[in-house]
Amino acid sequence: MSESATRVTSSPMAMLGALSGAQLGIAIAAVMAFTVPVHTSKRKDTHAARAIHHSIVAQLDFRELNPAIPATAESNDCGFVSLMVDAISDFGYADSAARVLARAIVSESQTAQLDPLLVAAVVKYESSFRISARSHKGARGLMQVMPATEKALLKTINTAYLSTPEKQLRLGSQYLAELQKRFRGNTYHSLIAYNWGPTNLAIALKRGGRIPSGPVTYAKKILAQQASWKGEMRRQVRLS
Repeated sequence: MSESATRVTSSPMAMLGALSGAQLGIAIAAVMAFTVPVHTSKRKDTHAARAIHHSIVAQLDFRELNPAIPATAESNDCGFVSLMVDAISDFGYADSAARVLARAIVSESQTAQLDPLLVAAVVKYESSFRISARSHKGARGLMQVMPATEKALLKTINTAYLSTPEKQLRLGSQYLAELQKRFRGNTYHSLIAYNWGPTNLAIALKRGGRIPSGPVTYAKKILAQQASWKGEMRRQVRLS
């Protein structure tokens, strides 16, 4: 879910001053939980996975308190937006709607310090850019957030939190960024964890266990799509 620290414009003290007592408690608990070292047992590894969710809650809540963070991407990302408009339009979007979604992908990816092409590839594979997508397991939205992740977050976030594409992208990209941090910037492992679960992958890596073919294929397809789009953007630059 590259490093994942959300970029902000205010100082830490200003942020704390803006929080209510309850929000401050949540933020402190999130920081303490996420800084606990990952232990070797399965039970304690599960605690580390929960810490990822708590950290995301703190980042999402902080984003809501800081409107100075840009909501859309503009001139610096014209190449990406143009490429994505074509890709998204192939799935039935009008050009104007495709452009809005492309800009949302850029904005939320950059906030999470992820490559927009990586996030877009996840969105394409997970939901075919369909905002209302829902799997038979209950995962929903553009990035197909699983019920367990959603449940952990909705303890402190309104139950309609995934009702807009921007918030779906924010949740999914922040989660992917946290996985990137947990698996030391290894995008391949982060994508496997996004599909299979971080605890499952951590146990498999620790014990030298076999990773199922499904998550492996998932990660390879997304990386291949990201590489393909990068190549297309380089060709566009050469021709411009």
